[in-house]
Amino acid sequence: MSANAPQHGHVVVTGGSGFVGSHFVSYLLDRGASRIAILDRNEFTERSPLVRSVITDISEGIPWAPDGPIEVVYHLAAACREPGFTTAQYFRDNLQATVRLAEWAGRHGVRNIVFTSTMMVYGARDERVTEDSDTRPDTDYGRSKLQAEQVLRAWQSADPGRRLRIVRPAVIFGKAERNNFTKLHRALRRRTFAFIGRDSTVKSCIYVKDFVRLLELLASDMGPHQLYNAAYPEPTTIRNVCDAMCRAYGWRRSIPTLPYSLARAAALPFEALDSIGVARTGIHRRRIEKLYHSTNIAADRMSSLNFRPEFDLFRALEDWKRDCNGGPLQ
Repeated sequence: MSANAPQHGHVVVTGGSGFVGSHFVSYLLDRGASRIAILDRNEFTERSPLVRSVITDISEGIPWAPDGPIEVVYHLAAACREPGFTTAQYFRDNLQATVRLAEWAGRHGVRNIVFTSTMMVYGARDERVTEDSDTRPDTDYGRSKLQAEQVLRAWQSADPGRRLRIVRPAVIFGKAERNNFTKLHRALRRRTFAFIGRDSTVKSCIYVKDFVRLLELLASDMGPHQLYNAAYPEPTTIRNVCDAMCRAYGWRRSIPTLPYSLARAAALPFEALDSIGVARTGIHRRRIEKLYHSTNIAADRMSSLNFRPEFDLFRALEDWKRDCNGGPLQ
């Protein structure tokens, strides 16, 4: 632990055994957290006398009662993979779980919540959006997260002494992500990746090691803003991501471009086979749409926190590669 690391009180992390949550809990322990309670359906596997793993489905209520005051709740638990869940699951794990968390926080005197929402509350669009842009969610994931934001805003408004920070992250990537970047890396390695319609689609993103630093900072932010986007400052295109991955691994790749309508139509039979369990290809119309439609968010407001990412895209991928001992990203 650094000699200058801040001393944390009792903190609660929902979804602490997930991708971002496990990175964040490890980060808090390195920074000197004294007591961490993790609320999750799955047990937190890293053994530490400072961590209490509370196995619970928060969408059904939280039976656990803290044995002392809580400094901050980081609400990270979510159904976020797209595709991957039904409409009912998105609203259960994102909206209903947040309703239950707000009720529990009210009962136990919680005064400080940091909530990870998503850039998908803006919907996919080519124009660059800021925290002041209108919200236009076009997926169940985005809609359920936006409604969860509203639940927590109501919780905060019910008592002026309560404090809320909402962060809308872009794609978060890093070790154990097992999603967007991992699948892209596998496809590039196997030479099976193609741009869909164009190579200029903007895919805003941020490295998990930078994102967890931002989460900690938001817990003590005393500025005027309740809402922050989280992404690298400059727009990142799918071409940028592919070039950075190839550079990190020393690959030379000539990547073709497929027409969007053709690729989307071609995905349909694979999607059907997957739905009935015949073949798990991972090919889905929603993934085709995500490769074509931009998610382009500006995160200028982060600078008001004196926050600067430690990694740019290429250095983040190099760091992730080191975490995988030089092997494939996982």
